[in-house]
This record gives sequence, structure tokens and C-alpha cells, in this order.
Amino acid sequence: MQETIITPGSGVGSIWKTISQMRSNFPMSWELAKRMLIRDIRAMYRQSVLGYAWILFPPLASSIIWIYLNNQKIININTGSVPYPIFVLSGNLLWAVFNGTLSGMLSSLLDARSMLSKINIPHESLLISSFGKAAVNSLVPLLLLIPILPFYLKSFSAQMLLFPLGVLLIMLMGSMFAILLIPIATLYTDTARGIQLVLRFAFFLTPVVYPPPQAGIAKFICDLNPLSPLLITTRSWLIGDGPTYVSIMMIATVAIVLLLAVAIVIYKISIPYLIERLSA
Repeated sequence: MQETIITPGSGVGSIWKTISQMRSNFPMSWELAKRMLIRDIRAMYRQSVLGYAWILFPPLASSIIWIYLNNQKIININTGSVPYPIFVLSGNLLWAVFNGTLSGMLSSLLDARSMLSKINIPHESLLISSFGKAAVNSLVPLLLLIPILPFYLKSFSAQMLLFPLGVLLIMLMGSMFAILLIPIATLYTDTARGIQLVLRFAFFLTPVVYPPPQAGIAKFICDLNPLSPLLITTRSWLIGDGPTYVSIMMIATVAIVLLLAVAIVIYKISIPYLIERLSA
């Protein structure tokens, strides 16, 4: 009788094998992701009267409330030479990009749990389609800035061309957190609820509707918040005024890309085990 010896494989070898498999599956994953994305976008607001206009309402409504509170002196937020309406609208829209990408990708990937346990498809296709769906929901509200900017800004500067780069980095950060949280959120449904609660607090701890604090505990929290320099700098690029953290942005770009790559590999390795747990 032939003797077969089974030994554990190298962890590094398993990672490289996963990366190679993802690379070979990419053409099929891309095609499948496009089909799923088109299907999801068409079905998103099919039975809605206002349709895709609902994507615009949350950041616009939040901005109107903050503008009203500031105009009525219920709160007193000084944004210097920048009119508060464009300051708070741009901040809310950038927060919607981060929040929408993180929550949207997490929700889409969690909704696909039952499909993963029944159909064998490239797992990367779910990442691509969920990112595309979150991108549509996050980027469409930015169109509000096109008719509004000319009313508040006296001139346009070259640094405005960097605004899309900042938006992309914010989206990638949201994607990174979503993919890292998928293994935990798949096993424990409390995770998604907890994330929503954390995001509600994070909105007020991030300089979305107010300038970055200059002293005290608020400044300390703002400095620790990884989203703060991205949001502050991206908004400053758009409105042409305010602090910019270019060196931090460069470091953040490298860190986000590396962590996103690590998150995708972790996701790819963990998915078979998660499917096994879900099917048990």
C-alpha cells in the first residue's frame, strides 16, 4: 500500500499561491463583476418614484440642518474666509464618500453570503462589484458641487485638480476597513450594527462640519483620526483655503495601498473557511 504523508504548507507559499490565483482569475472576475454591478444598479431604485435622487438627499439634508443651526447662532462655527455653506456641504459629501464606501461594501459583501455558500464564483468579483456599487452611491452626490461652487468661490485654482485624488484615497480607506472587517462581520452579525454606531460617533469626532481644532482633547482626537488629514486636505484642495497635510497624505497613500492589498489577501484566504462555517 502506498503511503501518503500530508504536511502543513508554508504560510508564505500559501500567500503567494493566493496572489497568483487572484491574478489568473482577474479577467473572469472583472467580467462577472461588471454584470453584477449593472444588475444591482438597475435594481437599486427600480420601484422608487424619485429613483437615484435619493442618493443626493442624505448629505444635502445634513448640510442644510448645519447651515440653519449656524445661521441662527445656535452653534457658532467660524470657517474664516470660506462661506460656511460650501464648507459644510463639501465636508458632508466627503464624509458620505467614506461612510458610503465602508458601509456599502460591507453590506454588499454580507448580502452575498448565501450566494457564496451555493455558487462557486471568483471571490474577487464580489469585491469589484461591491466597490463599484459603493462608488456610484458615494460619488453621485459630489455632482451637487458643480452648480454650487461658482456661487461661493471667486476663482478656481490649479490645486482643485487634486480633489479627485483625495476622493479616491478616502474611498480606498473606506474599502480597506470594509474588507478587513468582512471575516469578523460574516461570523458575528453584531459587528455591522456596532460599525454603524461607531460611524455615528466618528462623524462628530472628524472635522466634517467644523475646522480642525487647534488645542485640547479635540485636537488630540483629530490628530489620531486617520480620516482627518485626508478629509481636511481634500476639502482644502477644493475650496482653495484651509490647512493641507501633503506629507501626511503621501504617507497615507502608501499605507492605504499596502493595507488594502493585505486586506484583499486576508479576505481571499479566509473566504473558504467562512463558507465552511456558514454551510455548517
